[in-house]
Amino acid sequence: MPSNRGKILGVLAVAIIAGGCTKVGPDFVKPEAPQAETWIEEDDTRIKLEEADYSQWWTVFDDAVLTDLVNLAAAQNLDLQVAGLRILESRASLGVAIGQQFPQSQDLTAAYSRSKLAKNAPNTAGPVDRNFDDLSFGLDAAWELDFWGKFRRGIE
Repeated sequence: MPSNRGKILGVLAVAIIAGGCTKVGPDFVKPEAPQAETWIEEDDTRIKLEEADYSQWWTVFDDAVLTDLVNLAAAQNLDLQVAGLRILESRASLGVAIGQQFPQSQDLTAAYSRSKLAKNAPNTAGPVDRNFDDLSFGLDAAWELDFWGKFRRGIE
């Protein structure tokens, strides 16, 4: 039977643990922020309401070299799908190049057989165990050694 001190400590421990799970203070209420119904300077005549055309932004500089560079970039620019496919292709090529450093051929073999002699077989050596177990494992790995750095250079 626990003493009064043990009971008090147990009740106190439960109260502390349960108190850690309660919320303290008032619940949060999002404050109201005043918003104007219309833009303050909408009547200003200097403000244009139509969307600006930035498709030829570089022409403001009046630089023929810049114009040629932008036109060249636009002509040689790939769409996003082709760019993504080129990244996947390069990653696959890197995986093949890295894979050349590891064994190109791996074989793991295992075999188990259980043989039992017939009860009427001749017994010339005295009492013998008539059950035979044969268990074998094998592992073969073959790869080309990178003596001259061919595969390392392929990765680079």
